[in-house]
Amino acid sequence: AAKVVIFCLSADASAEDRNRDIEVGFDGYLAKPVDWTRLSDVLAGVAARPREPVASAGVGEPRPRPVAVTNGLDALVAQMPLLDAEHCAEIREAIGSRGLTGILEMIPRSAGEQLEALRAARQTNNAEGLKRAAHTLKGFAGNMGARRLAAVAQAIEHNTGEPAEIERILGLLEGVIADMPAAITRETQILSQARARA
Repeated sequence: AAKVVIFCLSADASAEDRNRDIEVGFDGYLAKPVDWTRLSDVLAGVAARPREPVASAGVGEPRPRPVAVTNGLDALVAQMPLLDAEHCAEIREAIGSRGLTGILEMIPRSAGEQLEALRAARQTNNAEGLKRAAHTLKGFAGNMGARRLAAVAQAIEHNTGEPAEIERILGLLEGVIADMPAAITRETQILSQARARA
């Protein structure tokens, strides 16, 4: 029988994480946020060689370096797009315009829920809960192409600063979430126009 190939998909994409997962038996590693083109290439390779072991080397990309939690964070985040147009185009190609619209409309609500979880963890000094909620939001936002949202969530996840700094970043996150509906409206209008021309 053909070998069952198992890949790990995780936001923890350091070299140590990848090596550990390969050691426990995974055939390869893919890092979040999902790179749809790379995922297609990996799946095509697996389908073409079902009886051969799948090489793990080179699969997935190293995790970006954590966003620095400094006074320059605001300026850094402001330079990032709320929505990554190229990423949205890849999702649209994979699931269609209506599917993309539905996904985009989920972002503010889901991000708001994670913001509540972050604030609850902060109020109870639950460092692990804070990191977990930030990690969840970072992965979700990255997969949706919400780059600015993902960057702020990453800054919270890796923050080791004072409580006042955490509060400041949470305020920044709240502002990014408030800006998302307008960006989503613009994107959905572009999609509607494209469908009308088709």
